[in-house]
Amino acid sequence: SYYVYINKHYFKSKTEVIFKSNYWVFILNILLSFITGIGISTYDNVTGSTKGFLDAGNSASILGLVFLIYFLFNDDISFKGKLFYLSVSSYVIYVIGTKVIFLIPAILLIFVVLQIYRSKRYRFLKFALVMAPLLLTSYIIISELVNTLLPRYLPMLKNMNLANVGEFTFYDFLTTYRRTNYAIEQTIYQFSDFESMLFGVGDTGQNEFWKDYSFKFAGMDFFDFLFQYGLICVGFLIYYTRKAVRFNFRNKNETSIKVCLIIILLYSFFGGYVLYSLTSGTMLAFLLGLNLNSK
Repeated sequence: SYYVYINKHYFKSKTEVIFKSNYWVFILNILLSFITGIGISTYDNVTGSTKGFLDAGNSASILGLVFLIYFLFNDDISFKGKLFYLSVSSYVIYVIGTKVIFLIPAILLIFVVLQIYRSKRYRFLKFALVMAPLLLTSYIIISELVNTLLPRYLPMLKNMNLANVGEFTFYDFLTTYRRTNYAIEQTIYQFSDFESMLFGVGDTGQNEFWKDYSFKFAGMDFFDFLFQYGLICVGFLIYYTRKAVRFNFRNKNETSIKVCLIIILLYSFFGGYVLYSLTSGTMLAFLLGLNLNSK
């Protein structure tokens, strides 16, 4: 982030080239591997998986979502261009097979709301007239999307004893789903000790905490980051992210980058390999560096 920050003018001028070149490398890599079955190990024979395409697919999925957001919110891209990037990116995210696919309707909703917000004339009236049918349509689309994709995720749900999802409460989900359950266990332990609460336990301390288990982390990056580095480092992360996204949404040139930042951070609360992986972690650092001195 610091290197990007001190060379901000250069990277600002090259941002679109960087995004487009990396986008095509990313997209073609996933699609060619999916078509040919060569180059990437799949989940096809793994018991209890979500039958996704990649091991640790969150980092690839969030990268696909960042590309989608960048091109969708970029006003230099034509409507046909936005539609193309939206379609291809959505399909690739579906191929990868993680829960990021369910965020796409929410991203589209944010996009429409921002378009209304930017319009100065009759803003409230437009908002009211558009939002009511839009929310209803979003609900229908998300419901259909869940029904369509649910069979793909049934192996994982059965492994978690959540095959009959409708019969479970939110509390049941928290205590049954491994990641949330272990994140809660880590956090309770951490906040019982003042020093570890402030400074964390480090990577070694986390491995020691889970030494009797086959895993060594909760698998949700924000809570692992909190456990390893404590409230002070989390405070720095939130501070600099907030500084980077503190802007007026009327500034069209910056919206795409800053929405990407928000989504990466929010998704780290629910998925692993988002902040820590070289793919999405590098993207987060790049975007922070571009916007650290935003006013």
